[in-house]
Amino acid sequence: DGVRTFGKDFYWNMETPNPYDELIPTEGVDVLIAHNPAKGLVDGGHGCVSSVETVKRVQPRLFVCGHIHSAGRTVMSGAEAGEKHSELGSTIFVN
Repeated sequence: DGVRTFGKDFYWNMETPNPYDELIPTEGVDVLIAHNPAKGLVDGGHGCVSSVETVKRVQPRLFVCGHIHSAGRTVMSGAEAGEKHSELGSTIFVN
């Protein structure tokens, strides 16, 4: 079975839903890779709202991004993000 990954194409941060995020399967994605970080999670204050909603829907074990270089090497779990992000569960976020 192995680890199943899904990589998002490059998109600018979006405050509204990204229609391409709807194409990401909701089951079986272990690692979600994106250019932009999810808003409020390893983002240095510059994350994408649409990515947060996608992680809530997909529930990957790991979300990897890299756009915000100043937030590089930052790791946190959805649980560490507090009540605001409680729907992110045990997803680990890495920039």
